[in-house]
Amino acid sequence: MGNRNGCDTPTYSEKEIKKLQDNIKKTKKLIETVEKAGGKMPKLKKAVKHLEIAINTGTDIAKAADEASRELKIHTDDLHKACGDDFVCKAKIDRKWQARAVKWTLDPSKDNSVLTKTMNKTMARYAPKAICKLFDGCAKELKKQEKKCK
Repeated sequence: MGNRNGCDTPTYSEKEIKKLQDNIKKTKKLIETVEKAGGKMPKLKKAVKHLEIAINTGTDIAKAADEASRELKIHTDDLHKACGDDFVCKAKIDRKWQARAVKWTLDPSKDNSVLTKTMNKTMARYAPKAICKLFDGCAKELKKQEKKCK
């Protein structure tokens, strides 16, 4: 199920993630049916919840990384355009690219960093709306998610 790359890290397509999420829904329905009949499945219920959180959080991280990567590319392309035909200028930008990429990924004070975007997406997914609305980034992400649902 998933491709292998780098250090044998499994990666999943959107189709595979949807299939995992559908299987989780089916498992939850099964647990609900067993519980209605008087049975108890606390360990399975807990394991399914943890799996669902892991899948959702992984999806949030992947989306945040993709968004940040696109924004960094746009930023770098704009800098290259500003250089015109100056090869030295473009080379300086390319040398600084790696440091900028790290900052774009990890800087919690940068709205476009993967870390910030991941936190906002995860908070919007799991935090109660009243709490999420207290944080600008979370509130913006919540609005984006609500627009998608319409």
